[in-house]
Amino acid sequence: PIPSELKYLKEYYPVPDKSPFSTFFEYFHFGAPYEDIANEVKSLAPDLVGISSLFSPYYREALKTAETVKRVLDVPVLMGGSHVSACPELMLSNPNVDFIIRGEGEKPICDFLTEFQTRKRYAIVDSLGWKENGSLRLNPIGDNFPIQELPAPDVSSLSKEHYLFEGRPMRFVITSRSCPLRCSFCSVHTTFGTKYRRNTVANVLSEIKESYELGYRVFDFEDDNLTFFR
Repeated sequence: PIPSELKYLKEYYPVPDKSPFSTFFEYFHFGAPYEDIANEVKSLAPDLVGISSLFSPYYREALKTAETVKRVLDVPVLMGGSHVSACPELMLSNPNVDFIIRGEGEKPICDFLTEFQTRKRYAIVDSLGWKENGSLRLNPIGDNFPIQELPAPDVSSLSKEHYLFEGRPMRFVITSRSCPLRCSFCSVHTTFGTKYRRNTVANVLSEIKESYELGYRVFDFEDDNLTFFR
C-alpha cells in the first residue's frame, strides 16, 4: 500500500502497475510454475535450498517459492538478494525462511556453508541472519570480496532454454558494483555498500567471450550505474 505520508501524491500514480509502491492491480508470475519447482526440488533432495529475492515488487514470489520448498521437503531455506538486504527482518520473520544473507554473498555463503556442515557457529558468520530461540539474529555485514578477484560465474551446466530473450539465450553481466552517487531515493547501498568498485575490462571481455562460445547471444548489463565511467 501507499505509505500514509505519501497519500497526497496518489493522484500522480493512477495507472495500475506503474507505481513506485506495491499497488499492483495485476500480478504476473515469472519463471517455472510452482509445481515444477516443487517436483525439481523433491527430485534433487538437497540439504539446503537457496533463493534470491532481487526485486522488492516481487518479494512475494520468493516467499511463495520458499513455501513451495517447505511443502515437499523439510530442509532449511537460505534467502539473499537486494530485497533481503533492504528488509531483513521482514524476510527472516517469515516461517518458511530459516537464514538470510545481507549484502554481497560470495564470501558469507562460503563461511555459512562451512558452519552449516560442521559446528554451526552462526554468530561468527558475517552478514548472516538466523533464528535462535524464537528471536531474529542479524550479524554485522562484513567486508566485500574484491570484485576483480572473483571468477566469472560458471554457467556451463545451466540449460540455456531457461534464460531466453526473444528466443535467444541471455546472460546477465555485472561490470561494477554499487554507485558513487548518493541519491536519497535509492537503496543500492544496502546491498553493495557505499564504495563503487569496477571489474577490469579484461575480466569482463573474457566472461562475455566464454559465454558467447557457450551459445549465449544476448547480454544484459545489470550494473547500478553502468555509464558512470564512459
